[in-house]
Amino acid sequence: QFLKCFCVLYGDSSFGFLLSNIAIGAPYEDSGLGAVYIYRGTQKGVKLAQRITPSQFNLNKPSSGFGLGLSRGNDIDSNGHNDIAVGAYKSDQVFIIHSRQIIDFACQLTPGSSSLSSKMTDLGLTLCIAVTRRSERSSLTEVPFSIYMDSMDYRLVPELKSDVIRVPFNNPICKMYTLRVKDMFSNIQPLEVNVTVAVELNDVIAYGAKHLLLEIPYQHGCGGDNRCETGLSIDMNTDRTRFIIGKDSEIIVKVIVANKADTAYNCEVYFEVPDGVQLRSSKFCAKSESTYICKVTDRLQSGSIEDIYTFEVTNLNISLNHIKISSSVKAFGKNQPGYKDNDTLSIPVKLETKPFLDSQSPENLQLSTIYNKETEVVVTHNFTVGNGGPSPLLFDLLISVPVVTYKDQSVFEIMEVMGSIRSEFPCVRTGDTTRPAKRDVSKLANISLNKTIVLSCEGGNDCVHFVCENILIDSSRDVATFWVKIALKPDILVKALIGELYQNSFVAYTPSAEMQYSDGRLNATSVWFIIAQVTYIPLWVYLVAGLVAAILLMVIIFVLYKCHFFDRNLKDKIMQQKILDDDDAINNEIYNEEVFNPMKSYDQAKT
Repeated sequence: QFLKCFCVLYGDSSFGFLLSNIAIGAPYEDSGLGAVYIYRGTQKGVKLAQRITPSQFNLNKPSSGFGLGLSRGNDIDSNGHNDIAVGAYKSDQVFIIHSRQIIDFACQLTPGSSSLSSKMTDLGLTLCIAVTRRSERSSLTEVPFSIYMDSMDYRLVPELKSDVIRVPFNNPICKMYTLRVKDMFSNIQPLEVNVTVAVELNDVIAYGAKHLLLEIPYQHGCGGDNRCETGLSIDMNTDRTRFIIGKDSEIIVKVIVANKADTAYNCEVYFEVPDGVQLRSSKFCAKSESTYICKVTDRLQSGSIEDIYTFEVTNLNISLNHIKISSSVKAFGKNQPGYKDNDTLSIPVKLETKPFLDSQSPENLQLSTIYNKETEVVVTHNFTVGNGGPSPLLFDLLISVPVVTYKDQSVFEIMEVMGSIRSEFPCVRTGDTTRPAKRDVSKLANISLNKTIVLSCEGGNDCVHFVCENILIDSSRDVATFWVKIALKPDILVKALIGELYQNSFVAYTPSAEMQYSDGRLNATSVWFIIAQVTYIPLWVYLVAGLVAAILLMVIIFVLYKCHFFDRNLKDKIMQQKILDDDDAINNEIYNEEVFNPMKSYDQAKT
């Protein structure tokens, strides 16, 4: 239960009216352990300052109901602020919570000079501190303040890096410090003075500015407003008329900075370069994001300065047509109109490539060895792209594959079209009907065209096209390989081309590739020759052959007839043959009786 009890700790009238701080008991929080909340009164209302629980005390036994009772608020330790006593249910003990004293202080930092010049060597600095207390009953008479000067501008060297000042209430104390000034010639930016003030009392809460910052401007001597109006100009030039990627590696730029007006303090050149171009490291240059900032001089009066800068080029985007190096010159103050304070170099980028595109055709196929067999023949057409020049080669490859069908069946089935350079990747089928330049495939194998059926994308055949885009060969040691895997169905091929195979002995299947790069195009064709020397006899040949055979048979019969081949007495010849056959049978019977039955022969003889 929150707000079981509360009490007013003390009243604060430092703002001209009473601001009360209060304590509120919540004895049933944290599962009955309890808590006390301290709220500080402000001009905008009360604000939670602290939450106190039993766990913050070194107790021998656990307590419960902490905050069940609160005192009205009495100054037990006589420090001018009310303390409170907290009761806990059945704990047999009382918790005393002391209030700390609150003081307010103000600091003022005053330089010995309102501005600096290059001739100044010392700087005087005065620090004043005033302190007040919120309760007049406080027994405290003075407050020790620790002063730290260890985070100064690098151009300031204090005699004392730390100090202690004791300040009585309502009696401000001022102390002067001396700081040595250095390097004002090379850095004329405003001087920053940093001082830290801390109260070293544990039982006191101090309110006031603990960090003091002071800026002291540099006196440039440029008019009453101390603002220089320069007349800076910059000019860049280089001997390089073009940059060849892969062959050239750096660009040397000469920069001339001139001034024809007020002195230019902290004169710097800013360079903007594209990705892949870096300014060679220099102790006078630094990089900020994509900008190089190079210091030219601390001060440039009337005259000019010439510097040489070297830009190294690595991993340049090969799609760039020009390398643009932009520069601008800046200094303290304002540059007057009419002066060229920026310049740009634009160097043409060239690619020096020597690409080549080769093809490797499959071995010739003898159609008669596989005809009438239910099988497919799988072959691969290969293309190779390389580069003999120093520059990277970026190209697209268009692969065109002829399509032959018979009754909605593919004669040559495309299984895959792939490429590889360090890793494999697919080529994407496109609806583009652009066809590569025609090549006379008969010259590739010394075969006459009148004996060859040419299946190509220029022969009136349908074709499908595959594109492999943005292929990069960045080294002459690398090559890109591409392949088209085709499955031939011989039986469908014969059916599709049966009318043309009577007069032709070869079928040339010719996928082709066209490489497009920055300077032109290259073409290559892979030719697969299918030897189709198979005899196919039409029906009319069989009819003519049958008629000729019949006529020939009649002629033979007629000749035999004229030679009296059919005039012999066939009946007499048959009777003679029969008599001879009967005689042979009788003789065999007599022989068998005499040899195999001699007793019968003896009886017959005796009789």
